[in-house]
Amino acid sequence: MKYAFLCQDITDTVVLAGEFIDKYMTKANGEFVKVYLYLLYHAKEDVTSADIANALNILESDAERAVAYWLSEGALRERQDEIPMTFMLKELKQEEPEKAQVACAMRNDIADSEDFSELMYAAQKYMGIVFSQKDYSTFTYLYETLGISYSLIEYVLEEAVSKNKKSVRYVEKVLLRMHNDGIRTVEQAKESSLLYQEEIFGVMRIFGLGNRNPGSEELRYIRRWFDEYKFSKEMVFEACKKTMKKMYGPNFDYTEGTLKNWMKDDVRTLAQVEARDEQHGKEKKVQKFQRAPVARGNFVQRKDDIDMAALQKVAAKFGQGAEAWH
Repeated sequence: MKYAFLCQDITDTVVLAGEFIDKYMTKANGEFVKVYLYLLYHAKEDVTSADIANALNILESDAERAVAYWLSEGALRERQDEIPMTFMLKELKQEEPEKAQVACAMRNDIADSEDFSELMYAAQKYMGIVFSQKDYSTFTYLYETLGISYSLIEYVLEEAVSKNKKSVRYVEKVLLRMHNDGIRTVEQAKESSLLYQEEIFGVMRIFGLGNRNPGSEELRYIRRWFDEYKFSKEMVFEACKKTMKKMYGPNFDYTEGTLKNWMKDDVRTLAQVEARDEQHGKEKKVQKFQRAPVARGNFVQRKDDIDMAALQKVAAKFGQGAEAWH
């Protein structure tokens, strides 16, 4: 079976769409990814399943299965013509022009936009960096081409910086996912968990629940720990680990209590947690030491009192003083 890509002319440089990495590659079999990359490299050439198998040292049937997989996923598209099977790369985000081309075409117009200038000033201030031309192109694409609002971009920037993720690539990735999911307002973004993927799955993994998504109540807990209590990822993860040691299983209520206590005592770093645990350990040892002698003394005293009372009772019965028993 012959295969060929229908695409624009390419050079020895292979351009791989970011969406392929984010959406397709992460869930695909490694052999399938190799087949895809091989086909991409040999775009516009007639390539047979035997060619693929020989080049990648796999079975021809495996090569055919890989092609079938990418067709079913939509990363490749099939077209019947004079070639037995011709397919082309899915034009990822076909409705969205290439960022570099769009940015170039709009650069003059958007340069005069007061709103965009303010956005760029705010973004650089939030992130503490001076944007490169590539960074400007990225935000031009997000703001002007996709029509993502000033307020939504600003919100994502604020949240990214609060998580110490001062990366234009991270902000771009989150905003693209929001756009693809139909999120257009800050209110919708706040209801979404896209900004908390790493935190959410970190909690679920520590709790041994990494094979499923959190329920609505569990998600409310996690969001509260970050949004309302303002704890860092490291602090929340530490509270979850303590929960597992103490409760021998996941318990969101117990973790909630731990974090509330830390918040009340203004414990905000792992070093403070360690110092707090050490202090509590010392206090427990002191309390145990102080209680033990008192308990023994009380026991001895009670025993002596009981013995003396018994002797006096016997002595009285026989008409003798207590002194006779000494």
